[in-house]
Amino acid sequence: MITKPVFLCGYTSSGKTTVGKELAKQLGVPFFDTDTLLEEQTGQTPQQLFAEKGEACFRDLEHEIARQASCYPPVSSPQAAACWPRNAMESFSPKPAPSFI
Repeated sequence: MITKPVFLCGYTSSGKTTVGKELAKQLGVPFFDTDTLLEEQTGQTPQQLFAEKGEACFRDLEHEIARQASCYPPVSSPQAAACWPRNAMESFSPKPAPSFI
């Protein structure tokens, strides 16, 4: 039984959502797409946010969405960023930190 969130990290269109949905199905846990969560909270797609507010703002929002998702029950959640700031792990909960694939 999985007890902590799993985040899939990779480049745009690398298959995170496809793999995430199948992984969640195999593990019997909910699947949350962080791009969808970002859009629900901001009213804009990741592409719109990136274009209108710039990369730094988009990455800050993306990081906040990932932090929020780390508080959910065990989930499989793709994250578009190929890498995160070095201190990213400090803001995640619950402890122990989520798994990143």
